[in-house]
Amino acid sequence: MKDTDNINPDEYDKIMSVISKEYIENKDFEYVQNFYNQMLENPTKYENKVILIIQGYDDDPRELFEIKEVREYFSTLDKLFPYWFYFIYRKIEEGYSSLKLIMLLLVPCEVINLNNGKKSIEYDLEEYAKFIEIHFHYFNELTDKLNMTIQENERICSEIHKNYN
Repeated sequence: MKDTDNINPDEYDKIMSVISKEYIENKDFEYVQNFYNQMLENPTKYENKVILIIQGYDDDPRELFEIKEVREYFSTLDKLFPYWFYFIYRKIEEGYSSLKLIMLLLVPCEVINLNNGKKSIEYDLEEYAKFIEIHFHYFNELTDKLNMTIQENERICSEIHKNYN
């Protein structure tokens, strides 16, 4: 894993935040939290740049949100760092969205096998509403501290909503 302590965010359009299986199994938050705290020291330099990667589960046939240890890790991490909406890269590339992954890890959901052989993911709508409410609260708290304009806030909110539609 690359040492993020030496990353100059001005040099990158995107920054990968890699969380390894080892961190998850050992419930090790130190490295991840140090990087996320670094972002909070100068938030505007990291806005919309972080792509979340969970590494080490390629051989597991389950989806990441079906793995109890991964969900538990992110439940704790979310309490330590609830500012995902501001920092996570909001464009959906090749069908991947870090914001959607975080939602699936934090909101109870299950895979439903459809009659046509395809699968669908269903999640608890009440818990989803809580997830959105809580994370917009922290997003707005941070943007207020940054004295962000209403127009800029609304632009980012629109980008966030595109990840969940």
